[in-house]
Amino acid sequence: MTGLTHMAVASVIYRRGGLPAPVLLAAGFGSHFFLDRIPHYELGLGVNLALGLAGGLLLLRLAVRDRDLLLPVAAVIGLLPDILMQPGISSGFKAFHDFCHFKGSPVSPLMLVTEFAVTAACLLVLFQRKERRGG
Repeated sequence: MTGLTHMAVASVIYRRGGLPAPVLLAAGFGSHFFLDRIPHYELGLGVNLALGLAGGLLLLRLAVRDRDLLLPVAAVIGLLPDILMQPGISSGFKAFHDFCHFKGSPVSPLMLVTEFAVTAACLLVLFQRKERRGG
């Protein structure tokens, strides 16, 4: 799953969840593991970083527009499990992340179409104007 997808989904959970912000931020963190269970095609680190940076800038622009400082926090929290599993940070967490990750047969790159459609839908939902939540 791309980092951008994790960021977008966690941001939608936070923005549209209708519960207190701490609950929604925790749900955004948990969504990472749920998404990683879905069969998906893995992109290389360079492409993932470029997508994540572009998405992060979009979300930051949205946060400034809406004066919602927790939106970029939600995005980073959605990506946090991938950050924590990097070598030298936490071997225990890496083992847990690997356990949760899809391990089926090779997946077609066509799965990227589905993943990008979900990501685009999340971004569309985020960019719709809605009254600011009280969280």
